[in-house]
Amino acid sequence: MFSIAPRSAAVARQMALLAALSALTGCNDLPDQPVGPSAEPVATSPAATVQPLVFRQIDEGFDFSCGVTTGDVAYCWGGNAVGQLGDGTTTPRPQPRLVAGGLRFHNVSTGIAHACGLTTDNRIYCWGYNIRGAIGDSTTTNRLAPVPIYGGRRWLWVRAGNNRTCAITQANETYCWGWNVGGSLGIGSLTVTRRLIPRRVSGTLKFTRLSGRNFHVCGLVASGKAYCWGLNENGRLGDGTTTNRPVPTAVAGGKLFEVLNAGGAHSCGLATDGKVYCWGENLAGQLGDGTTTEHHTPAPVTGGLNFTAVSAGSNRSTCAVTATFKAYCWGEDTHGELGTGSTASSRPVPTAVGGGTTFLGVTVGNRHTCGVAHSTHLGYCWGLNDVGQLGDGGTSSHLTPFPVAGPG
Repeated sequence: MFSIAPRSAAVARQMALLAALSALTGCNDLPDQPVGPSAEPVATSPAATVQPLVFRQIDEGFDFSCGVTTGDVAYCWGGNAVGQLGDGTTTPRPQPRLVAGGLRFHNVSTGIAHACGLTTDNRIYCWGYNIRGAIGDSTTTNRLAPVPIYGGRRWLWVRAGNNRTCAITQANETYCWGWNVGGSLGIGSLTVTRRLIPRRVSGTLKFTRLSGRNFHVCGLVASGKAYCWGLNENGRLGDGTTTNRPVPTAVAGGKLFEVLNAGGAHSCGLATDGKVYCWGENLAGQLGDGTTTEHHTPAPVTGGLNFTAVSAGSNRSTCAVTATFKAYCWGEDTHGELGTGSTASSRPVPTAVGGGTTFLGVTVGNRHTCGVAHSTHLGYCWGLNDVGQLGDGGTSSHLTPFPVAGPG
């Protein structure tokens, strides 16, 4: 166990998130829900008396995490200043808390301060921060519990990002809503500020999967060809330029991908040959090519490993899982988010995650990472834990995978 931040720093971090969100939206767009940290005390030692949850999927936001159990039930934990845990409160939770509403979910996707879930009847519900319209319910009201998005469509896929959400309908039509920074809604405009309800992405492409954590989105079509749109600083769209694209634009190089993952200022894809390619910003080695040089087109990750999954984080870290269920991470590791057992400013090549746990999948958030164990389906998280985003019942950070506690 490695403690990084005392409780006072955790409160400061929540207030910093609120200040950042307010700065993004302007002083006249303050939330109309209470957003300050709750006075309810948060546990400072891990909870070990409740049966742990068995997960199918886990995803991470800025300072919180959400997961769906094998029984289709959603839980969230960590920071909750704007209702991003969906439990009807703004109280931070250091161990999993049941998402309100009694809904059953296929999966849940987390943005910077909101989350959206695809229910088992193919509806989308969202909750959390909504000043830019990321909830998609036609309002700018923060939601402390799940609310249905506008319209009566049925959906196949949802991906929450930074004040924005995108989704695919059962007819393989793609819609986005929320903040349009750099054209990241894909609706053909660089000047539209926001959309409060789902808007159709420009063009006739039929996407099968979407990904996008910050200000760009990437999608795959059935052939495996990759397209990206939105902000293109550092070449994160992979089209060989740094020009913002308000419509889907082909990733250069002609590679076909099985998985595509758009992170903060970089993107990665798992090619059909099992190799991972990354592009965009590379200040901390998050492209995994052994350098800190950014690339505007896909560049192969070094090391010769074959992978089955990859996740580009919303900060400067990346993780992937091999066919033998071993997790490797690379990039920034200042808070232990790579799970190697120690910290470093930069790890520019794939480095094995410590602890011996094997994983079905691993996803990277802002300063923390979580995964679902291969053999048990238990949740494990590591990295920064100042507001309980690792879900172990406490606020001590961990440098290697640590079990997520049972519900609190």
